[in-house]
Amino acid sequence: MLLWQEGELCSTEIARVLYSTDNQIRRHMALLSKNQLVVFRQKELFHCYQLSADLPLWVQKTLKHTYRGNKSLLDDISQPNKNYLQSTAS
Repeated sequence: MLLWQEGELCSTEIARVLYSTDNQIRRHMALLSKNQLVVFRQKELFHCYQLSADLPLWVQKTLKHTYRGNKSLLDDISQPNKNYLQSTAS
């Protein structure tokens, strides 16, 4: 849902928001990438991910409705880290 909300995030950003480690996030994202759910790109030392543009329509609709129903929860989760997300985006 964070990728839906932010568009693209690096593994360090996701790890910080989810209180996880960069290595754990990379392992999970590698599985999602292998199954073509996310797209990976390396940006200098950072591993960045975004949702695949080729997601099936039913997956896109499910994400859209889930996001709408949980937007306030996602805002609460990412709010403490919003400054971090914005500072690393540049």
